[in-house]
Amino acid sequence: MEKSLVKLTKAEEMGDVGHYEIYLSEEKMVLSKGAEMIYGLVGDLWPSSTIYELILPEDREKVAKSREELVRVGKRYDVTFSIRRANDGELRYLRSLGDYDTVNNTIFGVVHDITEQKKAAAELKARNDAFFWTLTAGILTITAIAALLALSVLKQLKVGRELLESKRKIDVQNEELQAANEELAASNEQLAATNEELIATNEELNAVNQTLERSFIEIESKNAALERIKAEFEELLQQTGAVVWQVDLNGTFVSLRNLNPEVNGFTEEEMLGKMSVYDLHPEETRGEFKAYITEVMRSEKTLWNFEHPVSTRDGRKRWVLSVWFPAYDERHRSVGYRGINIDITAKKALEEALIKSKEEAQAALKAKSAFLSNMSHEIRTPMNASMGFTHLLLETEENPEKRKMLEQIDASNRYLLNLVNKILDLSKIEDGKIRIREEDFMIGEMLDRIVDNFSHLARAKALDFFVKREPEMPVIVQGDELRLEQILNNVLSNAIKFTEKGAVTFEMAATPIENSEHRMLFKFKIADTGIGIEEKDFQRIFDKFEQAESYLTKKYGGTGLGLSITKELVDRMKGFLRLESSTGKGTTVVIEIPMTVDGEAYTKKSENGGPVTYDLEGVHILIAEDNEITQNLMKRIFQRHGISVDLAENGQKALEMLQQNRYDLLLMDIQMPILNGIDTTKLIRREERFKDLPIIALSAFIDQEVEAPALESGMNGFVTKPLTAQTIHHLITTYLLPLKEKS
Repeated sequence: MEKSLVKLTKAEEMGDVGHYEIYLSEEKMVLSKGAEMIYGLVGDLWPSSTIYELILPEDREKVAKSREELVRVGKRYDVTFSIRRANDGELRYLRSLGDYDTVNNTIFGVVHDITEQKKAAAELKARNDAFFWTLTAGILTITAIAALLALSVLKQLKVGRELLESKRKIDVQNEELQAANEELAASNEQLAATNEELIATNEELNAVNQTLERSFIEIESKNAALERIKAEFEELLQQTGAVVWQVDLNGTFVSLRNLNPEVNGFTEEEMLGKMSVYDLHPEETRGEFKAYITEVMRSEKTLWNFEHPVSTRDGRKRWVLSVWFPAYDERHRSVGYRGINIDITAKKALEEALIKSKEEAQAALKAKSAFLSNMSHEIRTPMNASMGFTHLLLETEENPEKRKMLEQIDASNRYLLNLVNKILDLSKIEDGKIRIREEDFMIGEMLDRIVDNFSHLARAKALDFFVKREPEMPVIVQGDELRLEQILNNVLSNAIKFTEKGAVTFEMAATPIENSEHRMLFKFKIADTGIGIEEKDFQRIFDKFEQAESYLTKKYGGTGLGLSITKELVDRMKGFLRLESSTGKGTTVVIEIPMTVDGEAYTKKSENGGPVTYDLEGVHILIAEDNEITQNLMKRIFQRHGISVDLAENGQKALEMLQQNRYDLLLMDIQMPILNGIDTTKLIRREERFKDLPIIALSAFIDQEVEAPALESGMNGFVTKPLTAQTIHHLITTYLLPLKEKS
């Protein structure tokens, strides 16, 4: 349909032709693109008076009379007139033909710019006038000669009668006759010249006529093109199955075009004057549809469209796209609506199928997330004990052989935990639930943990591990410590995994960001001398479950999730990741992440470059945990720091112990029998004396849906099992150390 309209517009422009429709009740004209160009207007809707004012005063009465006769007696008009074009004031000559639609009280017409034809006709008239006056001059000359000749003859007759009287007079007459003959010869020469001019004028006239004939042929050709476009439009209307209709104010059909009874089962005879647009609407929603149409009728819209169902004769439901606009009579009274309906049942069926598929996919994704979350809980609970007790044994075991076995157990634990975290992170990314925190943390201590961990791993593979850290690194920054550590762990793990010999280098630096107070760009560079990656595989390794070559999975292991998740996390932290590598020459990964720093922390440094230890003697905490193994582990961990620890197996027991003792911190599992952690927290926060008590949630679930309710209940923080050394360190430095320093 759009293509046909484009063709119609183009054809109008080529032929200096346009069409228009006059709404007599509103005295408004709708112009086609061609008509807009002819009148020099921009826009398709204009008051009739605007067009009328463009007509020269001497032609206005003629145009008005033609229109009056058309409406009064139905006589089609064919009128020529002159206008001053609106955009440039140029004089243009137009020819307009119009017909009257009595049903809709509208005039449909065609306007043709005939200025060029007028100019050609004027030129022809000028030439004809010149010829006429030249010819007239010749005739006048001949007439004068004839008169003179007649006069001479009369004189000769008179001389004959008087011949006997005087020979002298005859001689005089002969002289006069000779002079007259000479004048006649001169006139004949002038007449011959005039005839030559006439022949030349006729030739020019023939040339003008040929030009006019070509112009008329061209116009006929353009008219034929318009007819073809009209036929194409009609064909398109048939192909789309669009139904053109008009209804009265009650919604009853008064006009139908292109109705296909095979679609809805009704014929024109059954519908015209007998059925309303509401009768075609399904009964269960007919009232709502009628209310909607009534509301639209009260609005000031002149055109609107919407999708709605219709019922067929046999009770089936189909969907149509309806376009509505008001219809008026000659007195500008609303007489109903006109519009077009296009059947979109197939489109709706496809949409419903897509929606259903999407819902099924979302349900499957939700089920997968729930499964992974539950599996995480089941895996993390025993891992908490395995990792925790392994760390405790490593800190006390001095036998080299036993320490080596414990280190292997610890490495396996960390590998398993890392794998679980990657799978959960992938699930969160797919669900859009992954969240970046903005919390203060000591970046130096985090980097020390990473360096310490990978120093052991590099040493186990006989690799050199070089660390380069700027001395002026800030101490306290604001960001997501766990996610940053995860990013660096993923990249360093790959560096050591894919390096058989040589070295891994870890460089760290921070530079202030221009025009941004307390913002710094932290740059981490990890370079190795490993197997490297071909440039063509750069993009693949950032895809989920992908590695550069499939054989690498068998040789080096891995899920292919590490770099995919790393890239996603860097993007979420508004950072940048760059990869430089070539086969056999190693790989360099550069990560840049902007973070906010403490205003006083630009020059702060830890005293020895390693983790800071604190004396927490006298600090008293309560741990509410129903798992006995986890209870025992956590008690041992905190007691190593000089902290006094009490245990409660459920929330009810924790409430009782809070009434009997003063605690500096409450660590509480969310899922416990009798009274869970969230409900226990709500009860605790009701008492004024416990409003400042730090309550930290413990959970084997890593999910925003679990964390959010915990924080909303009044808990101060959320930590996940298994508890790592950095988690314990975070709890101590955030909640317990400030208390110790105050005392």
